[in-house]
Amino acid sequence: MTLEDLRNRLRLAGGSLLDFADSFLFGGSPGTKGIYQRYWKAYGGRKAVLGSFYFRASVLLTVAFTSVWLQENWFDLVSGSIPTILGFTIAAFTALLAFSDKGFVDAQIDQGSGGAVAYFLDGGKTKVDLEVTDYIRNFATFVHFIVVQIAAFLLSLLSKASQIMFGETWSIPIFCITFLVFIYAILLSAASTMSVFRMAFMFQVYRGRKLADERRVLRSPSLEN
Repeated sequence: MTLEDLRNRLRLAGGSLLDFADSFLFGGSPGTKGIYQRYWKAYGGRKAVLGSFYFRASVLLTVAFTSVWLQENWFDLVSGSIPTILGFTIAAFTALLAFSDKGFVDAQIDQGSGGAVAYFLDGGKTKVDLEVTDYIRNFATFVHFIVVQIAAFLLSLLSKASQIMFGETWSIPIFCITFLVFIYAILLSAASTMSVFRMAFMFQVYRGRKLADERRVLRSPSLEN
C-alpha cells in the first residue's frame, strides 16, 4: 500500500467519523445545528478566530505560563474562575440590551433585512442568506464568549479525568489546550467590552443624526411661515 493510498483511507475514515458524529448529535434536531451555523457565520468563522488578536495573545500567554498548567490540579483554577467570568458576561450582555431604543434597533436590523424580505415575499421557497449586520455581529461576540467559557469549563473536567486515568505526563496535551481556551475566554471579556462600547458609539451617532433631523425640521421655512 502506497503512502497516497494510506492518505485516502485516512481521509475516508475521517469523513465517515465526522458524518457519524453529525448524525448522532444533530440527527434529531437539525434546528440546533442551524442556529450554531448562523452564530459561527455571524462571528466570522475559523478565520475570525485564528486571525483574532485575542486568540493569538492567548497562544503567547499559554507558552509564557507553561509552569502554571504543568502544576498538579491547576485546572481547579478554571472551574473556580468561570462562574465569575460568566457573571461578567451576563452584566455586559444586559448593558448591550440597554441600547434597545426601538428606532435604533430597527435601523440596525433594517441594514440586513433585504434577504429576509425577499424570503418572505417568495413564500419561503428560495433560501436566502441573511446579511450579518453590526447589530447581529455584536450579539455573536457575546455568544462566542459564552461558548468558549463553556468549552473551557468542560475541558477542565476532561483535564481532571485525564490526570486521574492517565497521569500528568500523558495529560500534558490536554492541559495545554485547556489552558489556551481558558486564557482565550478571559481575553474575550475585553472583546465583549469593546462590543458594548461599539454599540454605545453607534447609538450616539444614531441619536445625533436623529436630533439633527428634528432640528432641521424645526428650522424648515414652511414651519416658520
